[in-house]
Amino acid sequence: MAERAQCIALLKMVSETCNAALQSISDRSLSSDKVDLPPLAIIHKDFTSLLSLIYSSTTKLALVMNPSSPTYPATVTPLNDLSKHISAVSYCSKLVDPNEHGATISQEIADVASSVTDALNSLVKTFLETEALGEHAGSGDYMVKTGSVHDLIEAARSSNGLSKDNLSAVRKKWTEDTEPLEDGTRELKELIESAGDEGFGDEDDGWDELGLGGTEPLSSEEAERASKIHLILRLVALLHKKVASDLLVRSTDVLTPSHSSLDELPALSRAILSASDEVIAALHPPQDQPVLKHELDAYRQVLQDLKKCVYQFLPEEAVEDQIERLTFKNGSGSRGKKTSKRRWFDSCFEQIFKGLDNGSSVLSDSEA
Repeated sequence: MAERAQCIALLKMVSETCNAALQSISDRSLSSDKVDLPPLAIIHKDFTSLLSLIYSSTTKLALVMNPSSPTYPATVTPLNDLSKHISAVSYCSKLVDPNEHGATISQEIADVASSVTDALNSLVKTFLETEALGEHAGSGDYMVKTGSVHDLIEAARSSNGLSKDNLSAVRKKWTEDTEPLEDGTRELKELIESAGDEGFGDEDDGWDELGLGGTEPLSSEEAERASKIHLILRLVALLHKKVASDLLVRSTDVLTPSHSSLDELPALSRAILSASDEVIAALHPPQDQPVLKHELDAYRQVLQDLKKCVYQFLPEEAVEDQIERLTFKNGSGSRGKKTSKRRWFDSCFEQIFKGLDNGSSVLSDSEA
């Protein structure tokens, strides 16, 4: 009985440690104010090592706490180790300073630390509940919750897991929105192609019973308007991919802006996706032109904000490159094999804003 009581006391201690760690991780105001912070590479290595220790100790705990035949004396070491490792993970995560190392990588590491700690706490509480019941009811839950801890740690340790620096953390967040942006352009393309389809929207899909009615096809005028805006959305989707492939990488022809500038990008990406979705929604029939114009104006503002941020990655064009470009335009000489990245982004933004200008102008004329 004494051994069982000791095990329960240690389980409660680990749960309390998890609760304290979660509170500490979530309170970003307590981020380390130490003068000399370790390099991020060292913090990253220590953090992943601690995750490996938690993985190992969790496995040991699950084996000895098997509800069908718990071995209470053998729980002392893994429980003490887990309490120590969770405290260390919390401390280590707070060494990643948003100002010195970057807010995006700081948040990513905090999220991993929080998720692992929460999953472990859930496992420990399952063991406590089983002991409180004094019977095997629901004891199979511990295997699922042990697997949850393992899955989170394996994901963090994988090649595509925990980012190594702020640039890679920003790139990861940025690319999360690439596929949804492309999905939106495909959705709009399907809507445009359905225009003039006499059978479109006639099938009994059950919406009438809910009072929502069927989906009407675009009129020829609405389809023409949507086609022009679809080209803009495709350009923006391409631009989004090029930011990831050409700018959010280590390269000699790309500047690395400050962490504060980098950290603007994930929010901008989400804003672009949201604004794009609103434009697409406004293009569904029946189109309300004032609403569509409002959404296009909001879309333009987000893209202007993105342009300001993107150009912090792009060095000014050298005088030699300007001369080469002018010479090429005048028909003499041959253009270099490599077009500068800045020129590509210049051209892309120019086409996007030109398309938005034309779209807004047509809508304004229609309202007049």
